[in-house]
Amino acid sequence: MSSLGINSKVQFDLHWRGTLCDYVTAIAWSPQGKILAASSAAGEVVLYSSLEKQIVKSLQPSDGQSVDCLVFSRDGEFLAAAGQNGQVKIWRLQSEEPELIRILENDRSWVDRMAWSPTKNQLAFCCGRYVQVWNADRGDIEITLNFHTSSVQDITWHPNGESLAVAGYQEVKIWMVENWDDEPCLLPVDSASLVICWSPDGKYIVSANMDSCVVKRGLGMGC
Repeated sequence: MSSLGINSKVQFDLHWRGTLCDYVTAIAWSPQGKILAASSAAGEVVLYSSLEKQIVKSLQPSDGQSVDCLVFSRDGEFLAAAGQNGQVKIWRLQSEEPELIRILENDRSWVDRMAWSPTKNQLAFCCGRYVQVWNADRGDIEITLNFHTSSVQDITWHPNGESLAVAGYQEVKIWMVENWDDEPCLLPVDSASLVICWSPDGKYIVSANMDSCVVKRGLGMGC
């Protein structure tokens, strides 16, 4: 924190406070840092302005079903929200009035993992044992990936956007975007992989597992 000029004696000023109908389940900053999105266990999705310090738009009123994921696209043009009811809702935010452009229905699937590609308008989200990738430029589902062995625990894009890693029971699977139909690279796990992430340079992938292990692998080692 010293690089920010912060020490233990510095006090933080309260800029504003917002209140939702139920406990907050997810928050996300837009890439430009001008908008903060928040959702609740009651199903609300609201946008706060970091400049105006107030709610600028209620995208979705409370419907009693939790919204658990909020993710902005790489350029801030799109915001996706999903949760208990299985719907993935996508808004376009570039205009003055946010526009709901798509609702993706996933019956009986609680969607709790989503990730936008860091390089393209591709949104990956989990549906039980499956991961679907929605292409915002084409407006359709680009691919449905079957994890087979369990429900999907986590998903993450490679920093260059060329692959998608999916975690679950006893393995991490990595699919190449240009060849979705090819067999994925398999990284074995002794228990279940719950959380995965790439290093910023994309050379390593780390898996945090149910058996208390954290495993780091490098490219060319295991694939």
